[in-house]
Amino acid sequence: MSLDPLILSRLQFAWVIALHILLPAFTVGLASFIALLEGIYFITKREIFFRISAFWTKIFAISFGMGVVSGIVMPFQFGTNWSQYADATANVLSPLFAYEGLTAFFLEAAFLGVLLFGRSLVPRWAHFMAALMVAGGTLLSSFWILAANSWMQTPAGYKIIDGRFFPADWSQIIFNPSFPYRLAHNVVAFYITTAFVVIAVAAYLIRRAQYVEESKIMFSMTLWLLTILVPLQIVLGDMHGLNTLKYQPAKLAAIEAHWDTETRAPLILFAIPNEEKERNDAVLEIPWLGSLILAHDLNGEVPGLKQFPADQRPPVAIPFFSFRIMVGLGLIMLSLIIISLWLRLRHRLYTHWFIRTCQFVGPIGFLAVLAGWVTTEVGRQPWTVYGHLRTAQSISPSLTGSDVLLSLIGYIVVYLIIFPVGIYLMGRIVRKGLPLIVTDTLSPVEGGNIKAQLLHYRKMIMIIDLVPLWTILLGIAIILYVLLDGFDLGVGMLYGLAPDTATRNLIMNSIAPIWDGNETWLVFGGLGLLAAFPLAFAIIIPAVYFPILVMLLALIFRGVAFEFRFRDAEHVTFWDHAFSIGSLIATFAQGIVLGAFIQGFKVDGRHFAGSSFDCFSWFSMFTGIALVFGYGLLGACWLIFKTEDAIQESARRQAKFCFIAVLIAMMITTIWTPLMDVNIGYRWFSWPNVLYLSPIVVITIALAVFEWRMLHNHSEIAPFIGAIGLFLISYIGIAISLFPMIVPHQYTLWQAASSPDTQTFLMIGTMFLLPIILMYTAWSYWVFRGKVRADIGYH
Repeated sequence: MSLDPLILSRLQFAWVIALHILLPAFTVGLASFIALLEGIYFITKREIFFRISAFWTKIFAISFGMGVVSGIVMPFQFGTNWSQYADATANVLSPLFAYEGLTAFFLEAAFLGVLLFGRSLVPRWAHFMAALMVAGGTLLSSFWILAANSWMQTPAGYKIIDGRFFPADWSQIIFNPSFPYRLAHNVVAFYITTAFVVIAVAAYLIRRAQYVEESKIMFSMTLWLLTILVPLQIVLGDMHGLNTLKYQPAKLAAIEAHWDTETRAPLILFAIPNEEKERNDAVLEIPWLGSLILAHDLNGEVPGLKQFPADQRPPVAIPFFSFRIMVGLGLIMLSLIIISLWLRLRHRLYTHWFIRTCQFVGPIGFLAVLAGWVTTEVGRQPWTVYGHLRTAQSISPSLTGSDVLLSLIGYIVVYLIIFPVGIYLMGRIVRKGLPLIVTDTLSPVEGGNIKAQLLHYRKMIMIIDLVPLWTILLGIAIILYVLLDGFDLGVGMLYGLAPDTATRNLIMNSIAPIWDGNETWLVFGGLGLLAAFPLAFAIIIPAVYFPILVMLLALIFRGVAFEFRFRDAEHVTFWDHAFSIGSLIATFAQGIVLGAFIQGFKVDGRHFAGSSFDCFSWFSMFTGIALVFGYGLLGACWLIFKTEDAIQESARRQAKFCFIAVLIAMMITTIWTPLMDVNIGYRWFSWPNVLYLSPIVVITIALAVFEWRMLHNHSEIAPFIGAIGLFLISYIGIAISLFPMIVPHQYTLWQAASSPDTQTFLMIGTMFLLPIILMYTAWSYWVFRGKVRADIGYH
């Protein structure tokens, strides 16, 4: 029997997204719930809300991490399994996905560390603001993803040229006909899902007589929220249904299993759809009610499936039953809310039988979300873009059934490991209950005694020391980011020196296909530090708060400028300057972070104890300038490699200038750092260390000579290789100077590491996803190999 890659690819995507959607369904609502708790605590100063928020923040950290891991997979599938879809829709949908990353991710990433680790480091208002920003980030993510999905359901604002979609009106693309209804319906569904989890956990703790006061507040507060949200969701669902009737009538006909177009249509409560004979068997229906509910008119017309060609109809049974499951679960929710109101009025809200019932309602929201998602997506078939692009026309043509079967098995195995472990860890937090206090009183010795920690964990599980592996992975992520994003930041800085629009376009095209992918390593490095070495994250990030903030803002502005310059011809000069200046500021900020890291931080126990301005020293300002020239060298060498003629010669002159500046910076740093820290001086210049480390000096000199000669003999790729070599040897030098410290002069890698449980859980996903990222990056560079030309038109 042959394996159909189309069916297997659909199963694979369904498997991945069905599990992934459970996480945003929880984290979007939970982030807003935490922000609400933090706001109440900020206003009332009642410690009980402080404890409740801290409890749910722990659960949020795990679910958010799982969401990040599982979410990375989906965009890659557009290339691996659905390349024709990606090719056809990229001009319309890729900016929406890009903005999801540029806005939502950076907002979440910038403030997540403060939310998770910064409570004792920032004022109460700042922690509340961090919670609001994280919640806002999750909502922004929902906004962009649902805008893209809604466009696939009800496409608008586009034009089709040679079978590909191109933008005609971005406002219509984003705010397409179904988007407002889908956004409201989904966000409220996410809030309801979270609320029922909170109710179930609170009921569980009440029944165990643990943290009763906190649990009763959670229980009562969330039931009040549901009293508003559940009826609101019913209204939103009705509005969404009217929208579906107007724009996707075939989907609505399948959902209702209506075969014949008719007025005064019945409401079919139950049936067994018979697609072969185009009829329903074993029907249970209410006369006329279908027209009243679906069209809001007793004489309203309800479309039938027979009015659509057979090859344009969705499957009937799946959306028919999944919709009824969703509605049935909604009615159960409404009944529960009505009962809670009745009990509350009688002052019997915490009655034993009701608490016992509520203990088991946790999954109800997830099931409703899944049922709704199945209804929406299966009902869209046989289209990926409704009415225009068929699913069968969207698959990667090179795929074989065996290819997809292997990847599907891999996804199933990994997800069946990741999700149960994540659920187990969250369940363990619930069983432990709420913390009585939320202060970190461990001293560096107590918190960093790795031997005591390992002995403790060995009593529970067999462990492998993953710290060296995480160190290597994090090190790889950082150097890859420095090299990859370094050269495109360098190109961005040099871009501002280009004499005319044609030259700027060519320079931009040299990085246009790969610049966004380069920033993947910044994401991996930041999340890797947070996951594997949370203590280091909790100290370093607050210590370099402002340069990190400036860097993120510059990267966001740079990214927006990159996209807008191609779509806003009237202000292209402004966006060009924004792109170049954003690149310069981001680079300088990264250099300040590097200098501050080398010089070390003032630490008290497990916290950064200095000022937010301590990172701005003469040394860090110097390293900021040095990195500008370093990235400039990488960028110029990249342009030598990718361009020709006048642009190449100009880049060669710029590379020579930057190279001389880099050499001077390396020599000054070699003298300055040992004088700044005697430990670094001892590491490099004591006997016999000076002998053991002398090859580093020899290699550095050899690389400098090589780079200078290659810049003068008109080599093309060799200068870029030499520049990479200089960065690598400098990186090795920093590692030698500081190892095994990850918080210089304070904490070692082992002292700052997360628990073995956490590292193991995260390693499972990382080892699966990292090769995909590497392959994707390599493939991207391979596709756009060779000289860049003005007529390519990457964008």
